[in-house]
This record gives sequence, C-alpha cells and structure tokens, in this order.
Amino acid sequence: MFDDGYQEVPAGLEELPVGAGLAAVLERIDPLRVSPYDTVRLVAAQHRQLAHQQACFHVAAREASLADPAAPGGRAELDVPAAGDELRAVLAASRTAVGRVLDLAEAAERHPRLGAAWQAGRVDEQRVAILVRRTAPLSQEHASEVIERLVDEAGSLTLSRLIDKVEALAKALDPEWAEKLYRRHRRQRRVRARCTEAGTVNISAMDLPLPGGVTTTRRIHALAARAQAAGHPGLIDTIRADTFLAVWDPAHAGASEEEIVAAVLAAALPDDPQPRRTPDPADAPPEDPPSTPSRRRRSTRQSRFELRVGLATLLRIDDRPARLPGWGVVPAGTARELAAAYGDAEWRVAVTDESGALIAALITRHRPSEATTTPQEPPIEGAPRPVVELHVPEAALDALRPGDFPGWARLLTDLQHQLACWRTARAEDRAAREAEQRAAEQRAAEERAAKEWAAEQRAAEDQTAEDRASELSPASECSAADAPGNPTAGLSPFGQTIGPDAAAWERIAARRRRRAREAVARFPSAALRRWITMRDRSCVFPPCGASALEAEIDHTLSVLERGLTVGSNLGPACGHDHDLKDQGWQLDQPRPGWFRWTSPTGHTYDRPPRPVVDDLPAAHPPAVRSSAEPHQYADDGPLWENDPYPRTPARAPAPETPPPTGRPPPPDDPDPPPF
Repeated sequence: MFDDGYQEVPAGLEELPVGAGLAAVLERIDPLRVSPYDTVRLVAAQHRQLAHQQACFHVAAREASLADPAAPGGRAELDVPAAGDELRAVLAASRTAVGRVLDLAEAAERHPRLGAAWQAGRVDEQRVAILVRRTAPLSQEHASEVIERLVDEAGSLTLSRLIDKVEALAKALDPEWAEKLYRRHRRQRRVRARCTEAGTVNISAMDLPLPGGVTTTRRIHALAARAQAAGHPGLIDTIRADTFLAVWDPAHAGASEEEIVAAVLAAALPDDPQPRRTPDPADAPPEDPPSTPSRRRRSTRQSRFELRVGLATLLRIDDRPARLPGWGVVPAGTARELAAAYGDAEWRVAVTDESGALIAALITRHRPSEATTTPQEPPIEGAPRPVVELHVPEAALDALRPGDFPGWARLLTDLQHQLACWRTARAEDRAAREAEQRAAEQRAAEERAAKEWAAEQRAAEDQTAEDRASELSPASECSAADAPGNPTAGLSPFGQTIGPDAAAWERIAARRRRRAREAVARFPSAALRRWITMRDRSCVFPPCGASALEAEIDHTLSVLERGLTVGSNLGPACGHDHDLKDQGWQLDQPRPGWFRWTSPTGHTYDRPPRPVVDDLPAAHPPAVRSSAEPHQYADDGPLWENDPYPRTPARAPAPETPPPTGRPPPPDDPDPPPF
C-alpha cells in the first residue's frame, strides 16, 4: 500500500478550523498511507474535530430535550419530559445516561467560554465532564470562577492534573466548605464487601480519615515490599492483596511483622502472575538453595509519604489547601494534622519568588512544639524517609517575626538564618563572577595597550641611529612595561579589581571545588538531588505526573556522553519515561528546568518549568453556600452489598401484651449443652 509513496498531508493542518472544512480534508486522507511524521499530525487534527462533533451532538441533544410542537417556534423554555424520553429511545440509553448528556449540554450553554472552547475543539468531552461534574457541588458563583480559570489550559492538562487543579481552586475559594466536606464524608466511613460473578470477593473501605488511611496503606505496601524482597515471585499488587489478608486474618492476631511476611510468602500460588521482565542470569537460584529465603536484588518502588503545604497554612495565617502527591488536595485542617503527626519526617522548605519559582531549597532539623517526633511507623529497611515540604515566598519569610509564633520560633529563626546564608553565598558568587569579568576585560585592555605601545616602539626604531641617540632618556633603561607612555605601567598582572575580600574568596573557592567534584561524579549529592526534585516537582515527560521523589534523577546528556552532574543537566524521570531515551526519544534542556522531548517521528514536546506554588485565589465565601452532602451514607445494614443472607422482611407489629413479670423457667431438656 506504500508502492506510490506516502500520501501528502496538507500544510497548515494544525491551523485549519474545525468544522465542515476540516472534516472534508480529513475524509480524503487515508491514515494507512501517510508518513510516520504526518500520522501524529493527523491524530491531533482528528482529536480536534472529534471534540467539535461531540459539542455539536450535545447541542442537538439539548435542543431535542426542548422540542415541543405545541410551543411557539416548536421550542419550549423548559425541558420537556416527553422529549427526554424520546432521547432515551433514539439513543437506546437509560435515563441516567441521557441525564448526563443533557447536564453537559446545559453547562456548555450556562458557561459560554466553556461552550466556545468545546465547539472550537480545544477541550473534549472528558475534560468538559470533569469541569462540570467536579464543580457541581459548588455554588454557581464558585463553579463559574473555577471553570473560567481553567477552560483555557484544560486541553493541555491530563485528566488527573485537571481534577487536581479543580479541587485546589475549589478548596482555596472556600476553605470552610472544604473542611465541612471532609468532616461530613468522614462521618459516613464504612466497609463494604461484594462477591463477584467469578466467586472472588471485593472488600472496600470508604470515606476513611485521611491520616489513618495513609498510614494503613503505607504499612500494607511496606510489608508487601519486604515480602517481595524476601523472594515472593508475584506482582506487587498480588503481594499487597496477600498482605491485606494476612494482616486481618484472625490466625495472625498478635503476629510480628516477620511472621506476617512469612505468611505472605507461604500464600504465594504457583500460577500467580509474575513481573514481565527479561530473566537476568544473576537472578538464577544457586545449585543448593538455602533453607531460609535470601534477599533478592529486585525491589519495588516504595510509596513515599510526601506532604506539600504552605508555611503560612501551618502557622494558621491562611487556610490554603495542601497537596499529598498520589492522594490529592487536602484541606488546611487535615494538612496541619498530618504535619504534626509526621514530625519525624524530613522537613524541606522551598523558598519562592513572586512568580512561585524556586530560589532556595532549605532543610531544617527544628520542629514546632505541636509536632510529634516519634516515628509513625516502624523503620523499614530500604524504605525512604517521609517528606514534609513547606513552601513560603521570600518576602513572606523575611516579614515573619519568630516571637509572634512561640511554638515555631526556633524553626522560623533557623529558616531565616539559612536564607541569609543562601543569599550571602549567592551574592558572593555573583560578585566573584562580576569581578572576574572586570578583570578579564581589564587584562584584555592592558594587552591591547601593550601591543599598541610596542608597535609605536618598533616604529621609532626605524629612525636613524643619530636620531634615536638624541631621543634616549634615563627612563629608557627601565623595562618596556614601565616606560613612560605605557598605559599598563604600575598595574599588577591581573589589573585592579574590586570584588569579594580574602575570606569571601576562600568560601567561593571552596564552593567551586565542591561543585567541580560533584559535576564529574556519577550521582548527585543529597543537596543537589533535593534542589532538582523541588524545582521540577514531577517526572519531566510532559503528561506525566509521577512525583519527583518517586522518580530517578536522570542526566539529560548522559555521563557516557560526558554529561555533567549539574542542575542544568539533571531532571527527574519515572521508570517508564526514563527508558524512552533508549527507544528513540531525544531529550534536551534548553535552560535549567525547561525540558524538550523529540519523538522518533520528529515531533517536539516542551515541558516548561512548573511553579512550586500554584496561583490560587484568595478565599471568599459565596453568597449561596456550596453543597457538602456525601454521595453515600453509612447505615446499620449488612456488610455485603449483595447480602446472601438478607434480613427477614419487616412484619406487622404484634399486639401489645403486658411484659412478663420475671424470667420464664428454662425448658425441661435433660440433654447436655452442645458446647
């Protein structure tokens, strides 16, 4: 089918507006006959056109729901129930499905910018659904503000990042509603079990308190990781399921963690799925395997606790929401509770400028008086330490007075001292660079002046001997460099420079030596790694949202290609995206924190720097409160959703009888009790 070569795809396809014109162009293109480069262009154009058609479908469905032959113009002002039922018939859909279609159509009409972006193909149905349904509990005022803020960038965000941004904006606008939402849902915590059609069991714990839920799941994952390291051959998901059962099995009540790990190893089945990886000869078991399981080099990625919260939130200056990567956006009260519980974690501080970009990455050993420094969980061999990351603008940190926050005074004093040291080092480095630049410019000027003077001297030597003798003076017995007229006379070989003093030069030299050693090292230091993870926030592949703490610190230009271990050549990449460079992708870093990926087909994708702190609006409660009602409620019903032993149906109440005056005598039963 490629005998005649690739089919030509029109230039400017990306700029062609959606609609009948683009549809006609796409209809003439055979995806099987275009070049690899053009297939990607074709996908992008088809996606825009598909979003446009989805918008047109919803508009038509909305009009069909208002169709009323008896109304003027055939269109009713309100929904016509019969028309909705006709949509059920024509679409072969349930009332719920039709209701969802009409909800999106009404929202597109209610929010004109959202409807226009959908019609233009800039957002698709999935993203419209997220914007509409995730803002449904909000007041009309706040829902409109969230949608207006996100509609322009929604098309460039993954679904999970879009959800994250919606939640952050909603909880920032109304912190009181966010706290109420959390409390009301926490009240409905419950456990449900359901038998599947295959005969297996699904057990779900819902609406648990976040701190307890995080601790429980991390413990299950940690025990599963230990079982995997001890030799369990299955997938980590399978091991976690076996760990869950082992922890709650009554037979293991009071068991130690070592005994639970042993029970998990014993629960492994021969037909359990195993990781899809190429066997490594180094993994081959020895001829005589030991009687006890040996530790294997293969391990799974640890689930690292990471809380990102504003220092002002912990100081109760504001109530902005925090982030728990991998979990979502949490209200301020829960963030304070988590920070106080994880006083044993590594506390990092990201100092930012006005735009939210990182300018200093600090770490402190001090803790507020309210924090618990006792570890929240037993230490796990090889497990990374939890991280609490505070972020604060530089000006805000300077303005804080430690004495106003008694429980935080030592921590705030330490941070202000570290920031002052950071500024001093930065100012010294800048002054050194400027002094060296001035010295280089002055040396260049001296060299030019010396060359000009030497040229003049050579010209004078061409005169007659008699003329030269008459022109000699005592000064000519001095060196040429000190002769009158030499513009460099009296200067040191390095010129006159104004820069740091001797002590500062020693500090600068020490920092340069340390950076030089680190630049040629294979792995970054802890401080450089901390800077990279705090600067880049997540994996640097554009759509990836894996936390930088869970990723590998990758060299943009590899060490084998003489790439240096410096901030401008490093970035976090998750395990999957780290391997893309071995599969034909090329990665560049035009400037620190800006990553550019080039695919095997030749397309480039930029990943600009991400701010440490999101641009969230100031809190302002709406005139009409947002809804905080839970979607489901706890009850006194059975644990099973499809209970195989339903309760006896209620019967008519029995006639009232006077209560017995005493306990009735036991029946005459000569048999011994069964237990």
